[in-house]
Amino acid sequence: MNGSRASDMGEDKIRYLLWVCGRWRWRPTKAMRARGFKLVTFGKELTVRDKARAITLNAEWDRVRNGAQAAPDEREPVYPAGSVGDGYQRAMKLRAAERAARGIVRTKEQTKRDDWPAPGNGLARSSAIVIRRRSPLRLS
Repeated sequence: MNGSRASDMGEDKIRYLLWVCGRWRWRPTKAMRARGFKLVTFGKELTVRDKARAITLNAEWDRVRNGAQAAPDEREPVYPAGSVGDGYQRAMKLRAAERAARGIVRTKEQTKRDDWPAPGNGLARSSAIVIRRRSPLRLS
């Protein structure tokens, strides 16, 4: 198999798949990196799985570029259940739901500058915080 060819039969090259420093790499452009795509390093031999991964990354980039999908850095991060990040996201969603119920419309800038609930906004009372799962304490 020659270079970054997609198959033995065809002459199609896989975009952004390069041989650099003795390894195959899927190397995004500056515009792609600005949208959250990162360098992916494969092995010295380009396997079918590596090619499929590169083609999947290209398809994801095409969807982001065309506006059909949010870029990786624009997606909401996923935190484990019961963590501080999970609690923060739930609190922010509660605040957004309260604003929507009151008919308050915010600009993108106001949403970006939104911060942790202060007394008098959103979750002011400690009784309003619901603990979904408790983990047992380990004393050792």
